This record gives sequence, C-alpha cells and structure tokens, in this order.
Amino acid sequence: KGKYPDVRITVSIGVSTFCPDSEDEVKMVARADEALYAAKEQGRNRVAFSPGPCHKMEEGCASG
Repeated sequence: KGKYPDVRITVSIGVSTFCPDSEDEVKMVARADEALYAAKEQGRNRVAFSPGPCHKMEEGCASG
C-alpha cells in the first residue's frame, strides 16, 4: 500500500480531432470540452469522442 491507501482517482477524458482546413483551434477545443462533459455524464473512467468536420473526409485531416 502507498502513502495514501484510501485515495481513489477517476478520469474522464474528452477527445476531438483537428482539421486545419475546416476549423480553428478554438472550435476544436470547444468540441473536446463538450466531449469531456459527455464523458463525465456517462460516469467515472470514461472517454468521449467528438469527431471534427474532417472526420468523414478522406484527406486533409490532422490529429494534432
């Protein structure tokens, strides 16, 4: 056991893709934030994904 055996940590993560040809960073971060709150609503230890406008495109999409 560690120094704090009664401490429990949970994680909620919001993920979004970024398409520089179709949006700016502010919109991408806003979608990631929306995904984060969706993950929190689903319960503990969740990841929620919000695809960007280029997610359905075959070209022009960058992940970072």
